[in-house]
Amino acid sequence: MSLCICLQNSEKLIIVADTALVIKQNGELLRFRKPFEKLVQVENFLIFMSGSADVACNVLERFPQESFKTIHSLQKVVINSCRNFSISHPEVEASLDEATRGVAVFAAEYANGGVIVHTIQPSDGFEIHSYTASDSETRPHAGGVLADEALSLLDPFLRKGGESVPKMIEYVFNELSGAEIGGMLTIAVLDKNGIEFMPPRSINENVRLRYYEDVFNSFRGSICLTGSLIQTAETGIFPRAEMSNTNKMFKVASSSNSSVEMRSSGSNALSDIYFKTGSAHASMSLPSASTGLLLDGDKLTAEFLNIYLRGYLGVSVPSWDTFKSVEDGESILNALDKLAINLTFDDSTRNLKLWSKGRQLLAQVNIPK
Repeated sequence: MSLCICLQNSEKLIIVADTALVIKQNGELLRFRKPFEKLVQVENFLIFMSGSADVACNVLERFPQESFKTIHSLQKVVINSCRNFSISHPEVEASLDEATRGVAVFAAEYANGGVIVHTIQPSDGFEIHSYTASDSETRPHAGGVLADEALSLLDPFLRKGGESVPKMIEYVFNELSGAEIGGMLTIAVLDKNGIEFMPPRSINENVRLRYYEDVFNSFRGSICLTGSLIQTAETGIFPRAEMSNTNKMFKVASSSNSSVEMRSSGSNALSDIYFKTGSAHASMSLPSASTGLLLDGDKLTAEFLNIYLRGYLGVSVPSWDTFKSVEDGESILNALDKLAINLTFDDSTRNLKLWSKGRQLLAQVNIPK
């Protein structure tokens, strides 16, 4: 979970989020030492997400790929990312607290001559709620964990007035930190000139949780683990590596769309190595002794300075017609058909003719008596 605090007027918005990342393991809430940036910029949008880090990472991968980035296209990506994660990881979904199964989104943009704040959350069916402010008001917003408490702490400062915005926001985060809130403050300002990120600030906190790394990185000596999930980071955090006891595989991934897996049961129930980049995929397996090593996929590109093929008992291809030149698309079969292989002499015309393998007349010359 996360906390985001925002102060909005008609011309400007300041938004602040923490960087703490927590996970519940065996009923215990653990904190990660590595910060997790929850406030990000995607073109003209400032986006904050609270809830599942897995889903949030997927949203931040897919939304930048949208041709038209609007609040409605963001809504579509959020809905699809939540649905896809639920379908792809039902066991993980079931193990999570209800509050962290999806993501709640807080997005801000400067449009139609002013600042607009949008919220999208699963609790009301991912409806879009948009907010503007008048010239004379400062509208506070808070999202994520302890949002109501944050607004309550802000209220006296806003009523009194005169306090600097950074100081009162820092006060709120300091008061609520130590568990699901903490780390650093990511601060951004949005107005008609665009988006600007301020230098991050430390939260003055006393961390009350144990750190995930201290719990799971403290093993020494020989260890035998049976039926365990071993991973370098939580699902959805990249780059990552994992050994899964449910899928029975080893996997390394640079993103949700780019990975290599060593699967115990892949295509045709074979152990294989499976490569994935976006919608493209390929695998390498050993179906049988007669088949030998099988490379399976849409395309294969091999780039070397020199390539040597040594088929000591032969090289088999489906057809020479499928072997084609990259330069002009001509097949080997067509090129062979053009080779000169035969000469004939016509006594009646006294023409000496040169023929190709494909019985095309390549040249002829008349030989006088």
